[in-house]
Amino acid sequence: MRTTLATIDILGIKLYTYGSFLSLGVLFAIALAYFVERKVSLKKGVLLLAICLSLPLGVLLSRLLYCLTDSNFRAVLTLKNIFRLSTGGMSMYGVIIAMIFAALLSAKALGENTHKLLDAITSPLMAFILFARLGESYTQLGISRPLVTGVLEGGFLVHVGEYDAYLKTWLLEAVCACVLCVLLYAWLNKYKKGDVFLSWMILFGATQVIFESLRYDGHMRFSFVGLQQVLSSVLWGIALLILSLRKKPMSKRAKINLFLLPVAVFGAIGIEFLIDRSEIQKWLLYIGYIALLALPSGIALSLREKTHE
Repeated sequence: MRTTLATIDILGIKLYTYGSFLSLGVLFAIALAYFVERKVSLKKGVLLLAICLSLPLGVLLSRLLYCLTDSNFRAVLTLKNIFRLSTGGMSMYGVIIAMIFAALLSAKALGENTHKLLDAITSPLMAFILFARLGESYTQLGISRPLVTGVLEGGFLVHVGEYDAYLKTWLLEAVCACVLCVLLYAWLNKYKKGDVFLSWMILFGATQVIFESLRYDGHMRFSFVGLQQVLSSVLWGIALLILSLRKKPMSKRAKINLFLLPVAVFGAIGIEFLIDRSEIQKWLLYIGYIALLALPSGIALSLREKTHE
């Protein structure tokens, strides 16, 4: 499904609504960076430099990742169409990769601690994602399969289309981004350098696996899974492995988590298949899905080290 971009008129100037929300996200991320920089005592300007570097890099990687991997766009893939941004089509993971890469470059250029700066980018990044998700309400992205149970009928989480009703997945993602933004900011200085970034990898990765499963907008999907769902699971799994393996000898909790990781991965694949191909109630499958990811995620977060320890 291709993104349809709504427009607004301000003093005769036509602006794309989704783009306006992205711009607001950038502004809020920069404003939040001002407070983050002081809270964690970063070198002056290093976080702002990372954000500024991520802007052009984010647009480039976001667009390229979408154009090269979206099955619908592949039919019209040309160099000219890649740079025709008005047609819509971006990837959130392009932005995320750009932000991480920009942080690494900025830390190297200004001699800042890399783990410290990676911690610092998490909250501003979630602020940007919050506005990006809100902007999706003006596109055809961020909606679920047609709802058939009637459980949520008439609720604020339901979008009623011409023929069917859909879950506003974009709204759930926006709320989650807001919660993570506040939570990650509160955790700064509370845990060992790098552990807030690992916390973000686990929480964003796990929740995004669920949200990408709920989405059914055809965006970067292959059969019954989406590329961004796979990338989210990789993000989650890497952080879980790092937290479980970094201490020797391994604790009992870490050993349990290493056992749970493959169980969660293969279990998620099985549940995803059932969601797409079976008649089992989807709400029941999603309860199991959430539990499957929540248990190893909770154990991994318990393995973080506090700064006063």
